[in-house]
Amino acid sequence: MSNLTKESIIVTSKKEYVLVDVLNKLIYLDPKKVTEFFSKIGFTFPRALRIGVLKDVLRDQVQKTRYERRTLADELNYRLSWFNEFTELQLENLLIFYDKQTINLNYYETLWIKLIDYMIEKSISKIDLEQLFELAFSEENDKLYHTKTYNETINSIFFDEPNTIDGQSLEKIRPVLYKSSTVNEIRELGSKYKVDVPRRLKKAQLAEIILGELKDRGELTDKLEKEIKDMSVIIMQRFAKDHNIKASTELKKEEVIEFVLANANQTKEAYYEPSSEASYDLEVQEIGEALEEIEEPIVEEIIEEVKEEPIEEIVEEVKVEPVSEEIITEEVVIEDDLPLVEPTVVEEVIEDEVIDEVVVSVEEEVVDKTPYIINTATYVGTRKEFNKVRQNAFKPEKISKTHSAESSSAPVVASKVREKRSVGRFFMVLANLLVLFALSMIFLVGLYVLIKVIGWDDHAFVKSVLNGIKSIINLFKKFWDLIF
Repeated sequence: MSNLTKESIIVTSKKEYVLVDVLNKLIYLDPKKVTEFFSKIGFTFPRALRIGVLKDVLRDQVQKTRYERRTLADELNYRLSWFNEFTELQLENLLIFYDKQTINLNYYETLWIKLIDYMIEKSISKIDLEQLFELAFSEENDKLYHTKTYNETINSIFFDEPNTIDGQSLEKIRPVLYKSSTVNEIRELGSKYKVDVPRRLKKAQLAEIILGELKDRGELTDKLEKEIKDMSVIIMQRFAKDHNIKASTELKKEEVIEFVLANANQTKEAYYEPSSEASYDLEVQEIGEALEEIEEPIVEEIIEEVKEEPIEEIVEEVKVEPVSEEIITEEVVIEDDLPLVEPTVVEEVIEDEVIDEVVVSVEEEVVDKTPYIINTATYVGTRKEFNKVRQNAFKPEKISKTHSAESSSAPVVASKVREKRSVGRFFMVLANLLVLFALSMIFLVGLYVLIKVIGWDDHAFVKSVLNGIKSIINLFKKFWDLIF
């Protein structure tokens, strides 16, 4: 192949194109139009081409997944070890499984590069190439199609090599599907190649399996054959179980595989039954190459050796000095008006017989060991300060006298407080009365003026009311003159 790149120049019957410009249109082209175009010109591509593209765009992601799950002995990790031998359908489903925009875009671009490269290699006419590019530039779509829809639609433009199906031969596809696929995916493979796999075996198919096994054993007779064919499905299954014959209406995985291979047009002519179950029980290394595993680079830490230098011991000469002991003499003076006297420190020097007389003063913090008597009695009146209690700590009778004096003065203080409160209340009541009086006067004067202005003073009732208001106002004036 010519190995095109995005920067390659493509020459058609009309003009030259930069491949990257064409790719930006081809990847959005309707897959139905793609199928119709290649069907019209009668051009197809080998299925191996698309399988190679799928493996190239998925390999890094699969290796990453396997590395992340390397410590897990799970089914997914084991199936991915068969990645190099996957069929096309398995790769398409893996593309759907990851469903990443970057992977999908890379797939479409790489696929079209390979398709154009193959077309040029097979010497497709420049007119057909020009028509394809014009079709792409006429497309107004700017969104990628879903990979499942896209791949299913363009599937018809790819072909299998003789005696292969979905990119694999009969010998390889049996263990690949058996070890790395599911029953549902195998049924999907049958649908891809127009094979309708039944969910259950019919009565006649079940009878054929039982009769075939009995014939191989040499136990089949005409009478027994007639009895088996007349049995119901349930009795037939019971008969198979009693005679150790593996027969069931439920299809096993290997039976589904054989049904697809025996009925698909790609393998129908070359189909043969496997000689034994060993045809399925193979590992990937026996039929091909397992997917290589990646490992993270191991970074070795360089540890520098540190030479230990010998530590020199420094020996200091200890000089013996005379030790001075402190003799603390506490002189406590109990006096009403005198503060506590701080204890005096008298140093007594003990002389060493060998060394000359040297007196060293050692100062130590003197802890005040004076006991505190905390009075727990309830205080009445002004609370005494802590210093005063401390001064009287050694004189209980002084404390009792002080407390008795405070207790006797308590009623006097309380009576003074009550007198102050009663005077305050009197002035408060007086102030309220004055405010009420002023408001009443304002109201009556205002009412009197209002009636005069409106002109209601002609009515007898109103006149009587006005006379009453005048009398009340005069009464308030006399009361005001009396007070002030």
